[in-house]
Amino acid sequence: MGRLPCFYFGMSASRNRFIVVVIAAAALFAVADLLMLSHSWVEVDPSGFIILAKTLALVTAIYGLGWIVTFRLRSDRSRLALGMKRYSESLKTLSQALALFLPLSFLDCLFMYLATATNKPLVDSNIAAIDSALGFDWLAVVQALNSSPIMASILMFAYTAIGLLMIGLLFLLALSSETDALMEFIALIAVSSAFTGFLMMAFPTAGAYAFYAPPHDAYSNFTGMGGLTHLQTLGALRSGSPFVFHINKVVGLVSFPSFHCALGIIMTYSCRRTYWLLVPVGVLVTIMIPATIPEGGHHLADAIAGILIGLASIGIVSAVSTRRRPAATLVTEG
Repeated sequence: MGRLPCFYFGMSASRNRFIVVVIAAAALFAVADLLMLSHSWVEVDPSGFIILAKTLALVTAIYGLGWIVTFRLRSDRSRLALGMKRYSESLKTLSQALALFLPLSFLDCLFMYLATATNKPLVDSNIAAIDSALGFDWLAVVQALNSSPIMASILMFAYTAIGLLMIGLLFLLALSSETDALMEFIALIAVSSAFTGFLMMAFPTAGAYAFYAPPHDAYSNFTGMGGLTHLQTLGALRSGSPFVFHINKVVGLVSFPSFHCALGIIMTYSCRRTYWLLVPVGVLVTIMIPATIPEGGHHLADAIAGILIGLASIGIVSAVSTRRRPAATLVTEG
C-alpha cells in the first residue's frame, strides 16, 4: 500500500501509540508532583491552572474551527476546497498536539521546581571530574571560544534560536503530509523530558558557571544567560523558605543533563523526512550543541548526557510506534 494522502482524516495506530506515550509521561509527572508537593516548601499559584484552562479552551476552539471547515466542505472536490480542508486538518492536528503538550509542559515545569527544592548536595564537582577524566578543560575552552567575537555571536544565535525553532517545527510538522510526524515529535519531547527530569532530581547541579565562577573577561563575548539567570531561583528553591510556583515566571533549572542537546537531537530526527528542512536544522543543532558550554553554562558531561537522552528517546518512541506485521498466510489451490 502506498503512502497515505495528506487529507487522510483517520487516526493511525502509530499516532494512538504516540498519544499513549505522552499521556503516560504526563501521568508520571502528575503523580510525582502530587507526592512531592505534600512535603515540599513549594506551593502552586492557582492562577496557573486558570492560564492553562484558558489556553486549552483556545486550543479547543481552534480544533472546532478546523472541524467545522472540514465538515462543511466534506463533499466539495474543488481545488480551493481541498486546500482549505488540508489546512483545516493541519489546524486539527496542531490543536490535538497542543492539547497534550501544554499539560505535559505544566506538569514538567512544576516537577523541575519541586525537584530543585531540595537540600541534597550539589554534584557539580563530580560532573567536573568526569570532564577532567575526558581531558576537557571547561574554562580553557570557554576562553578560547570567547577570543573570537564572530564565533561567540554564531554560537549565541544557535543557542537562542533553538527555542524558536521548536515552536516553528510544531507548525511545520502539522502541515506535513506525514500525518503522524507532529504527534511523534510530542512523544519524543515527553520521553526526553521524563529522562531529563528524573536525572536532574537524582543528580542536582548548579551548572558550570556556578562551579567555576569564571571572571567576566573569560566570557565577555557571551551573555552566559543560560548558565546564570537560573541561579537566583535555584538558590531560593534550595533555601528551604516558602516558594510560590508561577507558570508564567518559569526559568530553566536543569543543568545536568542538557535538555537543549536532547531537544536538538530529536528535532533533527523529526525532520528526517523533509530534506529541505533537515539540512538547516541539522546545521543549527550541530552549532548549538557546543554552544551549550559557553552560553548555556553546561559541563561537557551535561551535553553528552543530553545527546544520549535524545538518542534513547528516539529508540523508545520508535520501538513503541512499530507495528507488528501479521503473519504471512499460505494460500494453496484446491
